[in-house]
Amino acid sequence: MQVDPNFKLGRSGCSLSLKDGEITKRASNINYNDRLLAQYIKQKQFTSLHFKTPKTYNFYDSTNECASFSMEYISGKNFYDFCIDSSVRQINEFIDTVINYLKLNLQDSFSTKIDPSEFLQKEIFLSQYLEKNFKFTTPPSALPIGRNHGDFSVSNMIFSDSYYLVDFLDNIFDTPINDIVKLRQDSKHKFYFTLSQKFNIKV
Repeated sequence: MQVDPNFKLGRSGCSLSLKDGEITKRASNINYNDRLLAQYIKQKQFTSLHFKTPKTYNFYDSTNECASFSMEYISGKNFYDFCIDSSVRQINEFIDTVINYLKLNLQDSFSTKIDPSEFLQKEIFLSQYLEKNFKFTTPPSALPIGRNHGDFSVSNMIFSDSYYLVDFLDNIFDTPINDIVKLRQDSKHKFYFTLSQKFNIKV
């Protein structure tokens, strides 16, 4: 993970700082505090046979101040450098890891009925993915609920001694479909490569 030693602003507006081997993630404003807490809990409780995540430490929150939490610093490569430096075999191993991660999470999920109108809050599901890729003309009435990262883009992966996930995201529904959709943004719509060219950020 390559982070400015003093400050870096992420896409959510949260700042990242590095000190004494720890990364601190701070909310952009107090209105984001609840979401940051949800993301902290999600990262702290994350377990997977295929990915690791940096160990989380304390969550700091007080009235009228931006919340923050710290985690261990992981030194590694971003996705672009991993692809450049790796053999075809290593890249195929990574692809297998991603596939197995998604399959296991779907396998361990349970189905639950939902209110389809809630999907109207997430236009990306309707306009780009449900209709075009999943062949839905209306929002589904049930979802597999289970483990997921929430923002499963290669931009949120660190390639070190293991594959690490960072920047967990809270969602309306905790479903592995979130991770499939986010990965689809990279594989089909080149989200990561567009982002890398625009911001040149390595996190």
